[in-house]
Amino acid sequence: MLPDLQRKLLRILFNFSTQQRRMPNWPELERKTGRRKQELAAALGQLQEKGFIAWTWSAETVRSLKRIAGQEPDPQDIVLLQSREPEERKPEARQSFSKGNAESRTRYWTQY
Repeated sequence: MLPDLQRKLLRILFNFSTQQRRMPNWPELERKTGRRKQELAAALGQLQEKGFIAWTWSAETVRSLKRIAGQEPDPQDIVLLQSREPEERKPEARQSFSKGNAESRTRYWTQY
């Protein structure tokens, strides 16, 4: 399960890209999340490591940009790989028909 900020960012990226047909920039992400650029950059990096997003730039280019400019690349260069986290499947409780008497089996079918 993703932490709150990462899940929120993923939903913002998906909804923004479908509605605006582009990815948000830093000020838009800051406004929509209420977080600073450093927090957002860390969360986006974690989403990239987990395989939910990818930058159109290579990872080496991103690292060299951080060293040179001291800032993250533009979030408008993000590509969504997964729009939401996979749901955890719960084992479904199955009704066993071999147990019980005929009356309980009949009741099951007539109640629904």
